Amino acid sequence: MNKILLCFFLFVLVSSQKTQGQNFEEGFVVSLQNDTLRGFIGGKEYGTNIRFKKLLSDKNPVFFKPAQIKSYSLKAFGETYIGAVVSIDIKPSEYGSLENNSVPKFVRDTIFLQVLVKGKASLYVADDRSNKKHFFIQLGEGEIAELIRIKYLNPTTGALVESDIFRNQLQQLFAGCPQKYSTLDYREPALKKAFITYNECAGSIPVFIQKDIKSEVILYLVLGGSFGKGIYSGDYNSGLLNLSSVKFTSPLTPILGIGIELKPIESKNLHLSETAEFLWKRYSFSNQTGIPNSYQRNVKYAYSSSGIYLTVKYSLNTKLKPYFRIGISESIISEQRNQLLLVYTNTTYNTNYNEPIAPFSKTSFGYFGGVGLSFFKRFFGEFRYESAINSVSPATAFTTTSLNFLVGYRLKKGLE
Repeated sequence: MNKILLCFFLFVLVSSQKTQGQNFEEGFVVSLQNDTLRGFIGGKEYGTNIRFKKLLSDKNPVFFKPAQIKSYSLKAFGETYIGAVVSIDIKPSEYGSLENNSVPKFVRDTIFLQVLVKGKASLYVADDRSNKKHFFIQLGEGEIAELIRIKYLNPTTGALVESDIFRNQLQQLFAGCPQKYSTLDYREPALKKAFITYNECAGSIPVFIQKDIKSEVILYLVLGGSFGKGIYSGDYNSGLLNLSSVKFTSPLTPILGIGIELKPIESKNLHLSETAEFLWKRYSFSNQTGIPNSYQRNVKYAYSSSGIYLTVKYSLNTKLKPYFRIGISESIISEQRNQLLLVYTNTTYNTNYNEPIAPFSKTSFGYFGGVGLSFFKRFFGEFRYESAINSVSPATAFTTTSLNFLVGYRLKKGLE
């Protein structure tokens, strides 16, 4: 069982690395001469070229820079991107990198902008190299300008200040169709709604509105180890043993698994998400007691646990990106083994049982909590405390507590 899971884990990891840079989506490119090239597009990241293949089997894709084409579109979510020369604010926005002034730092750059609303007033969005999100406005066919929001530290108190200049920008630009901008969020759903409302007020029906994606799904792989303790609750006797008085410890044991994280993109708080994990563990509990110059008793339990772990996760938007999670689990217990070894002076009595001394139920229920850090966009590390209960009899249970450490790899970056 463990060899099969290990092979599966390695297969998924290698496959993801192999296909990560070769992920092409069906779509089309519009050239500067307004010619439409239909095929497959890959590599849509800020500051990089897109790659275009007419057929997926093509070995050598064509590279396009933002200045070389008018636009490109992806079929799956109806996304459209245009190439544009813009002034973009590169002022840091992450905690730990904030400056102590409110002056934006504009640079001219040629980038791809995703079209969110196209009409008399158009709304665009782009992520820069630091994963900072930027929104842009265009009235008619005029110049594209950034909607500015600045985070900085008060030079006197060091307190965080958020300057929502974009609200005043929209107040002035949309003066003919007043809306309540004083509480407008610098987020895609809120800004899209404001632009759609303005276009309708100005008598212009938007020619394009990017459809909403309700949530983002991120697949990830995990591996790690666990240290645990176990103890029987209740009064349980099994032949030579009064198990209720026996405490067990488990050395470092392996953990392998795969998980899915679901982020509700339209939520007010992008930092709250739900995860579901399938984890495999192999436990080996043991207890050693005895009387000097008389006997030594070794009791060992070993079993595999394959379970579903459901969690709620909350991430903090700081430079280190820590997160917290709590959840519940239900696991299937399999491959139970045990050994009772009694060693007397000059004599050894060794008994191996085909059935466990105290058989567990086939399932166990648990709860857990964890803290971790995300780093390098795709990786994360986590410490997790877990407690689980295995029923032995109506009045007896085997309760385990463990400290787990996990390292994970996301198969795509996801939103920050």
